[in-house]
Amino acid sequence: MFGAPSQQTTFQVPADKTGLIIGKHGATVKKINSDYGVECNIPKKNQISGPTVTITIKGRDPAGAQQHIQALCNGAKPQNNSNSGWQNNSSGGQSTPTLAPLCKSSEPHGPSQQQGDTCPASVTGLLLCDGKLYSSGKDGQINVWSLDGASLNKVSAVACPGPAFSLLSEAGWLFAGMDGGVQCWNLGTGATQPLAHPSGPVLAMSVCQHPQAGGLLITGGADGSIKMWQLKQQWENVSTLQGHTRPIRSITVWTSNPSPLIVSASGGVDQQGSEVKVWQLENGQCLQTLTDHTHWVMSTVPMLLTAGPQPGNYLCTASLDTTIKVYTLGGAGFEGFHSHDITSAVAQPADVCRITAMILTQDPNGTHLLATALVGGVMILWDVPAGFTERCRLTEVSDPQGGNRGEVVVLSHVPGQMIMAGAGDGYIKIWRWS
Repeated sequence: MFGAPSQQTTFQVPADKTGLIIGKHGATVKKINSDYGVECNIPKKNQISGPTVTITIKGRDPAGAQQHIQALCNGAKPQNNSNSGWQNNSSGGQSTPTLAPLCKSSEPHGPSQQQGDTCPASVTGLLLCDGKLYSSGKDGQINVWSLDGASLNKVSAVACPGPAFSLLSEAGWLFAGMDGGVQCWNLGTGATQPLAHPSGPVLAMSVCQHPQAGGLLITGGADGSIKMWQLKQQWENVSTLQGHTRPIRSITVWTSNPSPLIVSASGGVDQQGSEVKVWQLENGQCLQTLTDHTHWVMSTVPMLLTAGPQPGNYLCTASLDTTIKVYTLGGAGFEGFHSHDITSAVAQPADVCRITAMILTQDPNGTHLLATALVGGVMILWDVPAGFTERCRLTEVSDPQGGNRGEVVVLSHVPGQMIMAGAGDGYIKIWRWS
């Protein structure tokens, strides 16, 4: 059966040991969660009324986490024998590429057209198409850029009907997610077509090119619905998926499976609305719902590792709750494998460690890296096969002054060559591997 639950254990510890288990600012329990791929549910002080408390652990290796906690309570040095998640497997000996600044866009996107937004127009989309860099923004413009050496200059712009919230291209078409739908441009003929997806901005789009599905455009609405569109004479809505109760923030198509899957993520400020759903593309059936995040799920990234100590199919999700969750895909569906908490990894406050975007990229050696953009205007690249070790940290990605200007909103890349970031200050920055 697809979607079997992850493992769970429940046990008791002395009530006066909960502070030791949690650690200063939660550092100890966050590391336990990360090392064993689990979530530990520990009662708060106002919930404790007796000499013992009950701890519930759910995830990949709850037994290992329980042994670790019990060793802490007994005053012994815990031995991390977890066989789940990534440990630090870096062997060294190979030259490690790093990122160096290349350029910054010659000008920002203009003032935001979004009602009530007094900040500069955030860059909401970045993509490369036919050798050109396109960017979308809340100023209602899609800018076209030319990268000439170390200069990024705007060469033209396309006006949108309003603020653009997402950007996508496929098979000669350009798509911009708007408030209430999607605007489509045929890059060959210049023809346009609006697609209605009401109830708010379209924050997420994806495409699927697969023999079982043909060419599909998939859009996520603010009402939680997912619409699939197919190009016939024009783009036509061929299916609608219902199940999310909050706005869709990310859509990914998983084609490594024999039958393609849609992975969608919605947002909320609590666990109830922050869901990742897995759908069968061919019939629209919801196969599984993952509710491990406690805030907006901003990115869903499929990851196929063919080398390293633990090759396999993985799903990575990133959230404003400051965590990256990693799941393995097996016959029973997605199961928790690893949890990585940004705040404990970089020793920074949670309010600047909220993840706004995440992509999977590669360095010139072909090593897989997860690039995470943070609210505080910082981008961090994590070496996945080497145990989620930090490869590099790029600061001052955007101007941190005022409102949401410090947020890194969107990431793009050319694997092995460069990484691009669009931010809340309206500018685009590019780094090159060296």
